[in-house]
Order: sequence, then structure tokens, then C-alpha cells
Amino acid sequence: MRCRSIKACLMATLLSAGSAAWSAPAFAATADEIQAGLQDWFATALPQSRAGVSAELAGDVSVMESGSGFRAMLPPIRLALGSQRQPSLTIESVTVELQPLVGGGYAANWTLPDTIALHGPGAARAEITIGNQSGHGFYSPELGLMVSSDLDLGDIRVAMPGQSPHLVIDSLAAGMHYDAVGPDLFDQSTELRISGLAGLNPDGTQAMRIDSIALTGGARGIDLAAWRDLRASLQSSLIRRPKTSAVQPEPTVQPSLDRVALLNSYQGNHRIRGASFDLDGGPLSIGDGALDFSFDGLDSGASSLNLVFSLSDIALPAATGPLTPHTMAVDLTISGLPTDRLFDAMTAVAAGAGLAPSNNTLAMFGLYLQDTMMTSGAQIEVNEVLLIGDDARLRLAGTIKPTHTAPLGVIADLDLSIGGLAGMLAAAQADPTAIQTVQQLTVLQAVGTPGTDPDGTPA
Repeated sequence: MRCRSIKACLMATLLSAGSAAWSAPAFAATADEIQAGLQDWFATALPQSRAGVSAELAGDVSVMESGSGFRAMLPPIRLALGSQRQPSLTIESVTVELQPLVGGGYAANWTLPDTIALHGPGAARAEITIGNQSGHGFYSPELGLMVSSDLDLGDIRVAMPGQSPHLVIDSLAAGMHYDAVGPDLFDQSTELRISGLAGLNPDGTQAMRIDSIALTGGARGIDLAAWRDLRASLQSSLIRRPKTSAVQPEPTVQPSLDRVALLNSYQGNHRIRGASFDLDGGPLSIGDGALDFSFDGLDSGASSLNLVFSLSDIALPAATGPLTPHTMAVDLTISGLPTDRLFDAMTAVAAGAGLAPSNNTLAMFGLYLQDTMMTSGAQIEVNEVLLIGDDARLRLAGTIKPTHTAPLGVIADLDLSIGGLAGMLAAAQADPTAIQTVQQLTVLQAVGTPGTDPDGTPA
């Protein structure tokens, strides 16, 4: 199935975070054609004010014949992590070797510099040293993109010149892959895996450590041809303020953006394992953490967003109240979102990219989304909010319907159950500093319906 408006195209572009297809010559047989395709690919692949991160090539890609293939020299790449006051990375020129394959396309191999400059506010400067810097992929001149790309880095150290490292990473692996599922239709997947991330104090002691981080995601049913058309439309229709102008006009989108594109769904999965932090109040550790989200129905009239978050084996430096959790979980579904109005919100975000700080742009999207939910009949299904401690358990479930007609802006039908409430109240009553907690628990006990815990004791 295909979406029937440019707004669907735009939603696909923004959610896929760099997975778009780029226009290139139908067939690349010369150095000039390879150069044009790679220049176009990098210009679009590098983030432009996305989530506070922007990148740019400091020059043009150059390509020359090398044996039976080609050698591409990339200019320095500058990656800014936020505003001018935030750190930025400079990756010096990288050489990519392209060798033709029997079945078509080119095998790409490259090596990053062993040292990357990290510029901080003012004159502050640090260096990132990398022990293993290899990368490889497959470039298709007919599609104009890296059909697959993988980067494997190891023994990463971040330090001020002449000083011991204050951040180390054992290994980092990143990849992006496209799989054909039909004529000019692809599924796209991305992954980032980090192991052995540690922050060090000046004396070399460990301030924090995360054993592993895994970020994976992907989109299904991407129409590459439609995305090429989308890019051309956006370039001609999104009006942006020149960087030198002191005036900040409202971004506008021309009504000519009416193309066909396709994105069935998008999902992201995030995992963290073995996290520990040495805080002033004591150590904090998390055994496992997960954050999963998925957008479905992006090619239909109504779409839905599912969000699942969980932490387990939590060890806090001190008790945080009568319910100090060692496990928590949140499972929410936003259903009935009008896809076209959601695209309107995404259009505003895209048009405003680069005009305002990223937090302002995201706040604008939040307002659009809030208004859409309050006027469309969409609802939030609280599948479960769960907190589990050693002696108590809290569970919340139900539905929330945003609406302008309600005094508080929502109509909620929620069920709250607290296991171990009697024990929590008794512990609070024994603490002379917990007067307010006793009052709150007493009110909950008075308005609730008595029940029993799973072991049969009064709740």
C-alpha cells in the first residue's frame, strides 16, 4: 500500500533518521558519476539540525580511478553536538576504496583516522584515539546509496592532550542495511552497539560504567523512488532563514508537496545492561534497561504509537520513600492518531529545522501533537505502569482521553492498586519525619477498596 500525500513522505523521512534514498545517476561508470552520487549521498545522510546534532562536509568529495575501481577522498567532517557552546568533532579526510563486484555495484572499504579532535567551549580541546578504525559496505550507483555499511571501532579513549583518558570504550559497532522486498521497495535496519563504556575520575578511579548499550531500529516498506521525489520537493518548498539574518520568519511549506511515498511502520529498540554510577550520595546501579517504541499504520488514515520502558535490578543509593522500587515498567499505547494531522505536525518540525534551537522545535511538535490528540478522539491506553519494591507494589492501568471539553484537559478512567499498603503505612508511622507521607497513605487507604496481596495478607 502507498500513502497518498507528501505528508506521509515527510513522516517517513523524519522517523527513519537518515534512511532516505538519494537521487543519483541511473548507472555510474566513471569517476565523475561516482563523485556525484557520493556527494549527493553524504549531503543527505549527514544530519542537519536533527535532535540537536548537525554535520557537514568541509568541501567536496573527490574521486579518481584506482586500478579496476575507484578511490574516493572525503573532506573533513565536522559534527556539532548542539549549539556553538557545545562540543564538536572534526574527522579529518577519509579515503574510501571502491572495488567493482561481479554482480554489480562496488565493495567499499575505509579506515577512520586514529585520532579525532574534540573541540569544547572556548579553547578547550580533547582528543579521541581509536585503536581499530575499519569500516566496509556496498555502494550501489544505480540506487545512489550505501545498500549496506558497517563500522567497527575498538579501544577508544577520550582525553585532554597529555592527560590520562577520562572516557574509554572497549568497542563500538554501527551498521545500516537495506533489503529489497519488491520493485524499488526496501526494508531498512540500523544498529549501534557499544560495550565497555566507562567514565574515569582524574585519579583514574571509575566514576561510571555501562557494560553494554544496544540501539536497533528500522523501517518497513520504503519506496526509494518516492523518497527521491520527496527530497527534490522539500528542497524547493521548505523556506529557511539565511544563517546571517537577524530576522526569524515563520517557516512555510508550499502546497505543491503532493507526492506518493510509502512507509508502513517504524520501530526502535534500546537496551542497556550493567550500568553503575558513583554518585555523591552513594552508588546507583541498574541491571537491565529497555526502551522500545513503534509507529504503525503510517500508510493508513489512523496510526498508533506504542511505548514500552522498563528497568530491573535497580539499586538506589538511599531509600526514596515508602516505595523504593527495584523494578519499574511502563507500557503505553496512543491509538487513533489521524495520520494526516500527525504529518502536519511533522511538516512544521521539518520546516523549522535550523530556524530555532532543537528544544524549541521539539516543543512546537509537542504542542501540535497535544492539540491533535485533544481534538481527534485519540486516546492513551495505559496498559501498565508498574513499580515493585521489596515490601510494596504499585500498578496503574486504564485509559486517558485528551479533550478540550474537560476542566483538566483529559477524561481518565484509571485503576490504581497498591500491594503492601498496610506495611508501608506502618513503616511511615514509625518515622517521625514522614508526617506528610503518613497523611498521603492514609487518604489512599480511606478512598480505596480493601483487598489482599497475592500472599493473602491485607493490602
